[in-house]
Amino acid sequence: MYTIDELITSGERPRVHGNGFLQLDLPGGSRLHVWDDRLPRQAVSTQIHDHSFTLSSTVLKGRLRHTVISDAALAGPANSYGVYVAEPTPGREHDTTLVPERGRGAPRVVGVEVVTSVEMAAGSSYTFSPYVLHTTDAEGTTATLMRKLTRDAGYRPRVLVPLGQEPDNEFDREQQDEFLLWEVVRDALEGELVFA
Repeated sequence: MYTIDELITSGERPRVHGNGFLQLDLPGGSRLHVWDDRLPRQAVSTQIHDHSFTLSSTVLKGRLRHTVISDAALAGPANSYGVYVAEPTPGREHDTTLVPERGRGAPRVVGVEVVTSVEMAAGSSYTFSPYVLHTTDAEGTTATLMRKLTRDAGYRPRVLVPLGQEPDNEFDREQQDEFLLWEVVRDALEGELVFA
């Protein structure tokens, strides 16, 4: 168990994911995620993505909607995305650059459809497999505790970008106001202990 003050002095620094939520690595291998309206976002939404790992997540505060997506649908005018992959950005530990899935040139185009969509309140948990597209959206200030259970180090996660738009590779999750980020963490947890 760790208090906010212990987390601040632990040496880990919160960062902002381009999809608008805060990430904080916790001692013991867990990660705190916080959604809050004060956090910046990248210019182009890339909410639909998959992972290279199996994860478990518990909602600590607020409400989270977890939506599983299939890319088997035919692309249409309002339902078309380019498929990109997240490549590590050299010299930046937590950042990635989105590049077309097939290398240089135009990305492969897919349509998507919702498979399931579940709203979860504080106390709810779920486990999610790698290689499956999904989104997570929060209602108001929401905090979750996430743990990676398995990892495929050779897999580059897929990220869908709305057709006709370019991914915002200029967004730097490390270069945000650290004071604001710690305030978001403190407000989300309201002084409660964090379990890692």
